[in-house]
Formats: sequence, structure tokens, C-alpha cells
Amino acid sequence: MRLHHLRKLEPLLPLLLEDFYKRMAEDPLLAHFFFQKDPSTIAKHQVAFLRSAWGLSSAYQGPTIAQAHRHLPPLFAAHFNRRLILLKKTLEDHKLDSLAIQAWIQFEEGFRKVLVK
Repeated sequence: MRLHHLRKLEPLLPLLLEDFYKRMAEDPLLAHFFFQKDPSTIAKHQVAFLRSAWGLSSAYQGPTIAQAHRHLPPLFAAHFNRRLILLKKTLEDHKLDSLAIQAWIQFEEGFRKVLVK
């Protein structure tokens, strides 16, 4: 994975993740994961997580990926795949370059084994 492609996105993270989480919360396959949850709040937590994971900050104090998702219904491969489709579409709609999109998708794929049942 090419972290430099991701690190240059830092100023855009709040906007990108706000849009992405809104799309997931409205998606027929994923909406139930967001029932009675605020996608904007989740997006803000994700910004902090990504800044830390991408080596831009050491200040992340939130839960691990597994801890953050353990209270959710089971996440199956179809859910994870749909999430990646929506992420790619969001990044394309915001006119990110293909190398940045590819790097972000590759980063997210690293969590498949942790999240998918």
C-alpha cells in the first residue's frame, strides 16, 4: 500500500467520510447497521482513526476496529463488498485520482478478516 497517496488526502477526510457514511446509512443493504446511530459522529471517529492509521497523528484514543463493530449485527462478505463499492464511488465522485482510490481500497481490504463473519 502506498501511504503517501493516502496521507495527501488528510484535508479532505472530514468531507469524504461525511459523504461516505451518509451514503452507507441510506443504502438498502447497509442502512440497518446505522439504525439509531448518527453517521456524522461515526464519520468523525473514522477521521481520527484514519489519521492515526495513516501515520498522520498519534492521538487516536478510540476503540479498535473489532471493538467498534462488536455490537453490530453480523457483517457478511456482501456487506463488506457493498461498503467498498460505496467507498470507491464516493472517492470517484469527489474526483480523487485513481492511485489514491486504489490505495484506500487496499487499506480497507486489510480489515476484511477482522470484520467479516
